[in-house]
Amino acid sequence: MPTTRTVAALAIIAGTGLGRTAITAVGSTADITCIELRRAGAGLVVVPVQVVSESGRRATHPFLLDTGSEATFVDEELARALGLAATSRTTVDTPGGPAPALASRVSLNYGGVRVDDLEVVHDALRSIRAIAPDVRGVLGQDVLRRTNWLLDYRDGVVLQDPHGVIGERVRGERLTVDWIGDLPTVGASFGRTTPVRLVLDSAATGLVLFRLPIGAATGESARLQTLAGNMDAPILSADALHLGSLRVPHPRAAVVVHGADGNDAGGLLPTSLFETLYFDQKGNTVIVSPTKVQSVKCKVEK
Repeated sequence: MPTTRTVAALAIIAGTGLGRTAITAVGSTADITCIELRRAGAGLVVVPVQVVSESGRRATHPFLLDTGSEATFVDEELARALGLAATSRTTVDTPGGPAPALASRVSLNYGGVRVDDLEVVHDALRSIRAIAPDVRGVLGQDVLRRTNWLLDYRDGVVLQDPHGVIGERVRGERLTVDWIGDLPTVGASFGRTTPVRLVLDSAATGLVLFRLPIGAATGESARLQTLAGNMDAPILSADALHLGSLRVPHPRAAVVVHGADGNDAGGLLPTSLFETLYFDQKGNTVIVSPTKVQSVKCKVEK
């Protein structure tokens, strides 16, 4: 049974609430696929994913959308229900440290994206299900990176845009994405401090830094929940966070000592800081858009 390495930058700051809006069906207009999302506490996003069992049975389950995870995860109970046999072992690297796990292969559909023979990691997902008890998996970049897409927090929808039609009309700050493994990072700075690359992470509920002291200690601490367990982290504050020409005033960040080399990311940037983000996979950019995107009417598939 081979062993691999997986990165999941999940960092849920405890104390968030839980939204109870129902997950709805997927619809499409032309080549654009529309997926209604559900909010699940402090900006976390839950989307419907159809999983195909080895017997060919299809069932749709709620998955946490996680741009800060290289891999897709399934709940251990769901893996047993689907009869998924473990085919490999993996070590999941999280801000809370490494965690061993088993993995198996499965087929799934996410909107207009179908992936066959995808390796998925088994995990109890305790930290996630403490906030969203019905979540049965985590959707990572091994699926998300297969198409251009818009994450619209304001309208509560994901728009998959394989031909870049939406990307041509989105207006906002375009940031270069540098991939560290399969983690999307953007350049950031805190005033006069050394620039740092932050992972765009839809499963981080607050700004998290791994090594960089950005400013003054507040005397407060945050309780972080990760796939490796819970941990406490001191909170620092700075005058501003700069992303291109964007300025986020008075950021507060939980600081986690993360034993990594200089090529690794310096922290996690929650995507929920922004109303909309467009991920241009071909151009390796993300457009942070403060303006409303022209709506796309979705027809529910029968």
